[in-house]
Amino acid sequence: MQVFQRTVLKIFLFSLFFLIFGCKERKKVVYSENWGECVSNSQCSTGRICLKHKCVDLEKVPVTTSKKAPAGMVYIPAGKFYLGNTGGGKLEKPQKRIFVDSFFMDKHEVTWGEYNKCVKDKICSLPRIEKQLGDNYPVRGITFNDATRYCRYADKRLPSEFEWEKAARGTDARRYPWGESPPDCKKAVFKQCSSSNPKPVGSCLQGKSPYGTMDQVGNVWEFTATLKNSWDKVNDPKGSKAGYQQLKAVEIKDNKDIIHVIRGGSCLDGVDSIRTTIRQLIPAEFFAPQLGFRCAR
Repeated sequence: MQVFQRTVLKIFLFSLFFLIFGCKERKKVVYSENWGECVSNSQCSTGRICLKHKCVDLEKVPVTTSKKAPAGMVYIPAGKFYLGNTGGGKLEKPQKRIFVDSFFMDKHEVTWGEYNKCVKDKICSLPRIEKQLGDNYPVRGITFNDATRYCRYADKRLPSEFEWEKAARGTDARRYPWGESPPDCKKAVFKQCSSSNPKPVGSCLQGKSPYGTMDQVGNVWEFTATLKNSWDKVNDPKGSKAGYQQLKAVEIKDNKDIIHVIRGGSCLDGVDSIRTTIRQLIPAEFFAPQLGFRCAR
């Protein structure tokens, strides 16, 4: 009998404890896919950005007097910006804040009409893809050396990938040149727009960057002046000479182990591949129907 009473008492006490402590509504904790507070700026309140999966206050950037840009170019002021994407792919990490000096950037990708003048002047080589779509379309099928040769002909140079990314996203770490809203065919030329070819430069007026550059995502991938030195495991076991660097020479000669950095995505890429932080690596002398460039100064 006493054993029965003790058992009933235990059940009663357990039930009472559960009613008091077990039925309270727990605070719902929402984690992102990367176990953090956020993966994009759109998940943060106004005036804050997503940095290392945390919403932080956006550091104010001093207003800089704009300089008059040469024809067809825009002015990018000196200052720091957020490079990379914590929530992106391996090549997009780490996310960090770096300083870039002021420069000018072409508003549009170099067109076939512009490039053809260099060909007629016997400075540039014909593209490896003979069928160009029209004078106002981005020139395609050119190599890294073709691009550097044209930029020199135009008294310009290729932008570093750091310059390219700052021109594309500004100082507020935006996911796309126009902001955080998802891409559509009025903002960019990409796979979902049912186009296997690029469109004339500047076709997507709603897709311009904070500084006014056009087509920095979609349309065609773009060469940058940044190279990645391959890792010579035998002569450089610690990888001290491997990594990314900005090209200072005009052209690369007899350097087949050098890897080039291209940015921006193309008309054949989907939504996930046309962000401002997307980067790809290609071997020397590579060319493709969806690869072009723009120049800087």
